[in-house]
Amino acid sequence: LLGVQLLKNHTFPASIVDVRDEISVKINYYVGEANLPFRCMVQFYTQGTIAFAAVEPTEMVRSEKGNYYSILRVSAHLLAETEYIIGITINASAGKKEKLVSVNDALSFQVVDAMQGEISARGDYVQNFAGVVRPRLAWEISDVQS
Repeated sequence: LLGVQLLKNHTFPASIVDVRDEISVKINYYVGEANLPFRCMVQFYTQGTIAFAAVEPTEMVRSEKGNYYSILRVSAHLLAETEYIIGITINASAGKKEKLVSVNDALSFQVVDAMQGEISARGDYVQNFAGVVRPRLAWEISDVQS
């Protein structure tokens, strides 16, 4: 593992992002063995627990030695306002499961809600908002007689 970087709107390095920002986790790594199959996993920890994990959907073969990167894209309006710690795991599982890399505290970042402009999942609710994720979901409101 050479480095892990959080990118705001998939472009700008950041350690503080708004709930409305799309983010990317860029994992840079060196492969020292040709034709090595493996996959990357990113774990998001907060409030003493794992909020969720994301894994590359297929185990890919890196055909040559060299520097590579994998990017995980995270949609806007998913993460709640809090601090997150990212863990990185790289596993090979063809034939037998082998943990190639495991870093629990690869980086940390803060999510904030500026509560201005575009509506976030909290709307105009200004009290504490519990949860480790906070997706912006659709609501339908109607009276009983409709």
